[in-house]
Amino acid sequence: MKTVDKRIKLRPATVRAIRHRYSTRGTSRITQAALAALYQVDPATINQIVLGRSRKRIGGPLSIRGGEDTSTRAHGEHNGRVKLTELDVKKIRALYAAQQPRITQRQLAEYYGVSSVCICLIVNGKSWRYLQ
Repeated sequence: MKTVDKRIKLRPATVRAIRHRYSTRGTSRITQAALAALYQVDPATINQIVLGRSRKRIGGPLSIRGGEDTSTRAHGEHNGRVKLTELDVKKIRALYAAQQPRITQRQLAEYYGVSSVCICLIVNGKSWRYLQ
């Protein structure tokens, strides 16, 4: 029985298209998983392409690993692991700032089902910064 190699050879034009679509995702949000499904390749392949770890000689915009490239991070409600909505974050900030009635960060954390560290980062403007 003959085994078939399921890996797809991506042409340079396709690699450039993948990098371009991922770099402009701030205007039309697309995830690496969605790109993998669209081009019928493994998500790890897409990750290697957008980071520039594979197909290095092919041009196109690259994603920078780490905190410098904010366009590649999913912010707020676009993050797949989010527990709070933008409205929740605004309410948390308003409740904590008003202190009427007196409310602690721990109480807010228990009410919203997140950690007290999460609430601390929200009220101090370290997370969900774009809502300030």
